[in-house]
Amino acid sequence: MQPTVAFVLGNLTNPNYFGKKMGGFGSGRKPSFDRKTRVEECEQLAIKAISARCSITLNDINDLRIYMDRFILDLTICTVSSKPFQLRLRYSVGNRPLKYKIYLEATPCHFGGLRWWFLCPLLKGDTVCGRRCTKLYVPPGQLYFGCRACYDLTYKSVQEAHKAEREGVGTFSHRIRREWAILRRLLYDESIGN
Repeated sequence: MQPTVAFVLGNLTNPNYFGKKMGGFGSGRKPSFDRKTRVEECEQLAIKAISARCSITLNDINDLRIYMDRFILDLTICTVSSKPFQLRLRYSVGNRPLKYKIYLEATPCHFGGLRWWFLCPLLKGDTVCGRRCTKLYVPPGQLYFGCRACYDLTYKSVQEAHKAEREGVGTFSHRIRREWAILRRLLYDESIGN
């Protein structure tokens, strides 16, 4: 008991002990308003959704209208033989009409057919990003479609991946999933005779 009391009294008698706060500016957890924007909060334009509504084929021009939460999107898909293929967008955000092109790229699939990609139209410095992607996003407060990397977007599942460990709840479900994965591997190895 005596050493504990002496330790506490030693801190209380230290002239530099009083009036100091723990941490400094910017220490501790970031507030929730500082978190990254999630993909789920954005308007999304997916090449898969477009090709489900109208077939994207070579040497063709298609018009399409897509209704989103913040705006109505009018698309013209132009895949006429002269490259680059393009998607012409027309929509308004508030009273501001927007009209621009997003270039498309087609890659051949192994068993035939084509896989279509958007090329990100946003500028990175002086050059266009041009990243090949299947989805483009418009985060809240932004006007133009761009890739996930340009807008520095994340997924909800990534932000909540280790929530249980941070809150001290434990990782019981994680352990169960891990044990099932090991059991499945063992059963699979036994079924093929290894």
